[in-house]
Amino acid sequence: MPSGTSPNFLCWTQGQNINGVDVWFQVTYAGLTGYYASYYDNSSYTTDSQITSKYGIPQCGAVPPPPATTNGQKAIAWAQTKLGQTAWDGLCLNFVYQAYLYGAGVDITGGLPYAAAHNTAYTYWTVVPNHHTDTNPPAGALVFWRAASSPTGAGHVGLSLGGGTIISSYDGRTYGIHKFNISSYQQNLYLGWVLNW
Repeated sequence: MPSGTSPNFLCWTQGQNINGVDVWFQVTYAGLTGYYASYYDNSSYTTDSQITSKYGIPQCGAVPPPPATTNGQKAIAWAQTKLGQTAWDGLCLNFVYQAYLYGAGVDITGGLPYAAAHNTAYTYWTVVPNHHTDTNPPAGALVFWRAASSPTGAGHVGLSLGGGTIISSYDGRTYGIHKFNISSYQQNLYLGWVLNW
């Protein structure tokens, strides 16, 4: 794989120790499946259990989770395969849009006004129906914050994993697709959540 590429991560295992790191990832890239040493990438973890929780991939040979059945579960499953990738930095609405489109086959902009009315997280929030303002979004919900710089600025959106956890692109603090707790993120800017699919 060329340096800087983002393969599809399938699982992780332990193998040959390279400079103190014995974790290897099974990946698919350009139609081929194989393993590469974690030593050569920018993943960050301190225990083996963190690999699955942080990057959303099981240990190779582990019992797989049950297949996703709802649109929200399918969107989440797609989103979790992108953990660590930086292609959506600054494009949070595009990330959740693609999670639903490619994960569940759902266009979350369908039936909404002209595209310019939903080209940022904040403008999407203003045109999408069925707002909820509590801080307990169910899995699959889109969760919104307004911008710190302006009440009508671009804002931020992430995809709820349930249990108070969000998966999102760059949020002004952490680069790449990552998970965070809703309670740890700028409560004074919180708008709410929607789940219409």
